Amino acid sequence: MTKAVALVLDPQFGDRIDELARRMPVWILSDPANSQAVARARAAGASITTFDRRPNESTQDLLLRAAYNIEDHHGTGTGSASYDTLEVHGMPAASCPPHIQADLGLKIVTDAQWGVVARKL
Repeated sequence: MTKAVALVLDPQFGDRIDELARRMPVWILSDPANSQAVARARAAGASITTFDRRPNESTQDLLLRAAYNIEDHHGTGTGSASYDTLEVHGMPAASCPPHIQADLGLKIVTDAQWGVVARKL
């Protein structure tokens, strides 16, 4: 059984979070355009973590920081079944740094219409 976690780097993701949060835990970039949708999904019981972009932080650096935090919370040794799929919304596979793939054990990285799917399978 696949256990997926979503990482949303799109500051304008908004209402799309509803469907995504029904399927998996979501880590999403904190932004005014996302705040109402996040509040509504949380009120419905969704597992959502928000994080801020640091001043002058590139999207690639933001990805790295968030992915390592996801690994700390949902990865091997966290006391629960670890995730095996990371859906990154808002960044193409070509922008995913190779060393993060190796560090996190991501074996299969493919483009999707909305971003990238990375699997540990």
